[in-house]
Amino acid sequence: MATVAGEQGVERVKAAAQMYDVYGFPLLYNLKEISGFAEGRSSLPFEAPWNASAPARELCGKETEMVSPNNDTLYLFASLDLGSGPLVVHVPDTADRYYVLSSITKAG
Repeated sequence: MATVAGEQGVERVKAAAQMYDVYGFPLLYNLKEISGFAEGRSSLPFEAPWNASAPARELCGKETEMVSPNNDTLYLFASLDLGSGPLVVHVPDTADRYYVLSSITKAG
């Protein structure tokens, strides 16, 4: 027979697990992918050091864990370290062609 204190403890653990799923996992996942890209241990098929960019020379496969990569799109990735202050990202002239500049932070 479960006690009231025991049932409350189980409910608190369930609530904590739900909070981890919502807030903790995305933070840890993004940190793992962002640092892994810069340190050569990402699920992406390319890498570049911190504050440098690297083009994708091949399409992403099923092993890629990064959020929703398109299999028919080539990417240019960069892991930026803002620990010492802001950085300016220069985007070259695209001659009126469509492009997207996306940002993924440790918070998602």
